[in-house]
Amino acid sequence: MPRAREGNETYAYSLNEELLMLKLLPEPARTIVGPASFGGLRRAELFGMDWSNYTGDKIWVAQSVWEGIVDEPKLESRKRQCR
Repeated sequence: MPRAREGNETYAYSLNEELLMLKLLPEPARTIVGPASFGGLRRAELFGMDWSNYTGDKIWVAQSVWEGIVDEPKLESRKRQCR
């Protein structure tokens, strides 16, 4: 098996930082930051978001899109309902 490249350091924003971003960001950035922050979605899951998976108060993670390839979410546990 080929070795994968080493991962980069990551940073988790605090709740106050996330709320500040939502207050300051213009649309459509604000609409993406909300589910990314509070739903814990991966980048491919954010790219795969579709209005048909939104009911007004719930969002379903139904697909992921990465480099133009539409697929199911990476993990079975990711096919879930976000609130």
